[in-house]
Amino acid sequence: MKTNNIIALSALLIAVNGATFANVKGEEPKPKFEFSGAIEVGYAENELDNNKKAFSVDTVELGITANINQDFNANVVILSEPKENDADLELADPVIDEATLNGKIGVVDFTVGKFTAPFGVYETALISDPAGLDIGETGDVKALLVSTEIGGLSLSAWSGNSSNNGVSIAYAGDGFGVGVDTIRDALGNETADKINNKGLAIYAQAELGDFTFIAEQIRVDGDAVNGKLTQLEVNYAVTDDFVLALSSNKGTATDGTENDTKTITYGASYEITSGVTFALESSKAKDESSKIAAQLAYEF
Repeated sequence: MKTNNIIALSALLIAVNGATFANVKGEEPKPKFEFSGAIEVGYAENELDNNKKAFSVDTVELGITANINQDFNANVVILSEPKENDADLELADPVIDEATLNGKIGVVDFTVGKFTAPFGVYETALISDPAGLDIGETGDVKALLVSTEIGGLSLSAWSGNSSNNGVSIAYAGDGFGVGVDTIRDALGNETADKINNKGLAIYAQAELGDFTFIAEQIRVDGDAVNGKLTQLEVNYAVTDDFVLALSSNKGTATDGTENDTKTITYGASYEITSGVTFALESSKAKDESSKIAAQLAYEF
């Protein structure tokens, strides 16, 4: 289940994880240290082991925020996920996924350090990440991000170097939000052959009664990967704790060979107790049989 460390849509451009600053006068002061994190355990077919069903630990994450004063904080996120192409689904060694200093000067917020650059939202109530994440994941950048908000309009820009930067604009109204992100170096700066990638993300989310509608399109054009993938999703809150979801992901991505994507996924999630959620889904990709997955997750 996708959990976005950076944003909720309405606050997309105001903060990287942990970068929430000034207290309103009269509020209780923030604690010196704040902790957040997640553990996700899944049960699904293991494509690397003849599609045998298996348990896996999908995510272990710990975030630590040190509140320096009402306008400045420091944030570290430690993350471990399964190793790539490992049939045993073993976790990789933990890494420092984010390490930032965050502050506010006047009406401008800033974040400097190592973080995941804002490009796309990838919001979903399902276990599976939207397909756009496959081509739009930015990786880790070492950069400066500045942002400001005017009414419901949020603006931000970030830069790591001359070929590694992006600009975002978003608007949040009563029950809806829309936004656009542009980026150069859309797959991060891990290797020299990726710096020519350029990307555009367009997204919208709206709430109507107990329904939530999500639409997002990710476009990437570059040397390493290019493609256009679109996600459409509708969620229905049966109760505050029980949510039904239906999602469609389709488009084309090229990473050496052309790969058409067309997947329909439906599922349900139930919050058993505060922070603990059980989710179940069934997905059907083009020319493939249906796949069922389950996940138990704890977030704090």
